Amino acid sequence: MILSHLHYDHAGGAGLFPKSELVVQKDEYSYAHHPASFFESFYYRKNFDLPGYRWRLLDGDTELLPGVTVLRSDGHTPGTSRCWSSCPRPARSS
Repeated sequence: MILSHLHYDHAGGAGLFPKSELVVQKDEYSYAHHPASFFESFYYRKNFDLPGYRWRLLDGDTELLPGVTVLRSDGHTPGTSRCWSSCPRPARSS
């Protein structure tokens, strides 16, 4: 599951997927564990401190599989991501 960032309103359901790989930027994962005091209320540790879960921590833009790329887009949080997917164009009929 690709997590754009770890604020409570985006990562709150992560614990419902214990068999899934959870994908997030490594800087976001680190920051969520030690946020600045004025951002602490946006991070609920129970949403991402999940022992036994598989995390894939990304370091910037990463193609997860052909046609699916996670793009780092800092701003909202120190490691916000967005997902880009591309599909081949269908053949045009004449």
